Amino acid sequence: MTGSETIGGPTDSAALHRALDSLSPQRRALLAQRLGLTDVDGPPPVPVVERRPGIGRYPASPGQERLYYIHGLAPDSAVYLMPVVLRITGPVSADRLRSALVATVDRHESLRTGFALDGRQGLTQVVHPAGSVAPEWVTDEIYPDDVVDRVDWWRSRPFDLASPPLLRAAFWTVVGTAVPTAVLALCVHHLVVDGWSTKVLVDELVERYTAASEGRPAAVPDLRVQYVDFAAWQRRWLESPGPQQQLEFWRTTLASARGVRVPSDRPRRVDQSFAGSAVRLRVEPSVVAGLARSARAEQGTLYMALAAAFAVVLRRWSGQDDLVIGAPVAGRPRPELESVVGLFINMIPLRVRLDGASTFDEMLRRVRSVCLDVYAHQDVPFERVARDALGERRGGRSALVTVMLALHNVPVAQIRLPHVDIEPVDLPRGGADFDLTLALAPTADSGLTGWLVYSADLFDPDTAERFAESVREVLAAVAAGVTAVADFPVMSGAQRRRLVAWEQQRGESVLDGHGSRQPIGVPGYLHIDGRPAGRRARWCADGSVQLLDDGDDAETPAIAETTETAGTAADAAPVAARDDLEEVLTRIWVDCLDVPGVGVHDDFFELGGHSLLATLVVAQIRDVFRVEVPMYFFVDAPTVAALAELLRATGRRDGIDVDRIAGLALTV
Repeated sequence: MTGSETIGGPTDSAALHRALDSLSPQRRALLAQRLGLTDVDGPPPVPVVERRPGIGRYPASPGQERLYYIHGLAPDSAVYLMPVVLRITGPVSADRLRSALVATVDRHESLRTGFALDGRQGLTQVVHPAGSVAPEWVTDEIYPDDVVDRVDWWRSRPFDLASPPLLRAAFWTVVGTAVPTAVLALCVHHLVVDGWSTKVLVDELVERYTAASEGRPAAVPDLRVQYVDFAAWQRRWLESPGPQQQLEFWRTTLASARGVRVPSDRPRRVDQSFAGSAVRLRVEPSVVAGLARSARAEQGTLYMALAAAFAVVLRRWSGQDDLVIGAPVAGRPRPELESVVGLFINMIPLRVRLDGASTFDEMLRRVRSVCLDVYAHQDVPFERVARDALGERRGGRSALVTVMLALHNVPVAQIRLPHVDIEPVDLPRGGADFDLTLALAPTADSGLTGWLVYSADLFDPDTAERFAESVREVLAAVAAGVTAVADFPVMSGAQRRRLVAWEQQRGESVLDGHGSRQPIGVPGYLHIDGRPAGRRARWCADGSVQLLDDGDDAETPAIAETTETAGTAADAAPVAARDDLEEVLTRIWVDCLDVPGVGVHDDFFELGGHSLLATLVVAQIRDVFRVEVPMYFFVDAPTVAALAELLRATGRRDGIDVDRIAGLALTV
């Protein structure tokens, strides 16, 4: 999940609460009466956590816990490394830029934060004092043709999460150009920033550089609070009765929902992988203007129009009328959080039911209604929604939210430095945490540009390009005033001509339920010589027809169905620990799960465990045995017996007698 803001950015929410804070209690009561509400008060101000001199240790936020867990599943993946790359034309001082970056790191605690696992508290933020850490800063000379490869290398190197800052910078002078040219590349781990934070970071870096050039103090906003204050404030709210109403909303809203399954080129892997690639998308200004007109006609927003168009494509490719689309939201409900660097972003699932919707206007109205409903229930972190409302306990990829739509509406001011021109370099994500993510951002000419990021485990590049083609065609059709859903093209004219030629050669066609041609790779109903053949099939890229069995493009089980089997392992007679190592692991599980007993073959997640408790178990195992236990060990071996064998194998490799340590631990 990247730093994208969609339905409501922090400027909207923060401005509203700033206005409410300025009202007297009497005026707030009058406003509530006129709006027909019992209360219009927003969340209370964020209090400041007591600080002590030296290194501080504070609980991580739920969002950080989930990201840390996923990082443990694929520690070498670049999926949560966030690059910021600026091409600078003109004379610029690398030393002054570096000083500005160091000052920015000193100002924001998140940029001085590492992470540690504690056997009792779980994941903690370890905040180092200002002036005690400095970001890696590399300078070099490169040729113009080497820029892309160097950036790819720079952003793909993993961080040691225990060693802050989780930020590095490079300043490369580009040689052989007519005018002085340089590239400033920053790479930050998503654990300490989101998309809004990268804007804060760049804006402050530019202001500090400019102020130093002009010989004046930097004009940066006051920071009343830092991210650890927000994390503590959020945790207190989550422990109160407040989240229960929102969680009940999500349980009701998402009951029996299914994840979107776009037909893939390969079966879904059992293990977690975040390999991905991307296809560039460009939406012309005239198309954006048409989308905005459609949205205004239904009192909606550009994001809502994009979501409705995205739903048209997903419906056609997946054959599902009931869709769940992930939508990132800013997660900054208070004005004092606007200028804070940290991981605030949250994701909310948009469940859009399209059955019976025959026009785009009707689809847009449904999307608008869904967006307004979920916006009022966006405060609970998705980690809690997934665990408590959906029953997803193993972490990693969500079975329900498999596609994402992001519109980066973070207000980006023109980046200026004295006597130089700066051009941000738009880069795709380095990996994929969803099957498909459509991420768009405004351009200077009022268009949109972005990427369709896709899972390389599931899709070939040609398939991803055809899906992106479908998105372009549907967006253009909406802007052109096409209203009937059945009339929306989901393929280019070139692909349509290829299909017509194949149909004439073979006498076969693949149609959807309404008699429209299906794109290459998308399942439909086979017709031979114009008559239904009673089989499902799809066109392959080589012009052949693949016949499908009933389960070849089946949807995932509904959420209610995926949680019905929980507890079956626990219902069987438990097998007690058979040696000291299994006994120690059993006691750790009992302590973390707060259950009376655990059998060595009981599945941790079926006993009520979840990803955050798994992190706590791994921390306690490390504390006791002094053995590094990768998170994927625990996911692959979620029973005491299997984990004990993995620990023995790891101990033999590292020269550690885990059985002896277990015996000593029991004696102590």
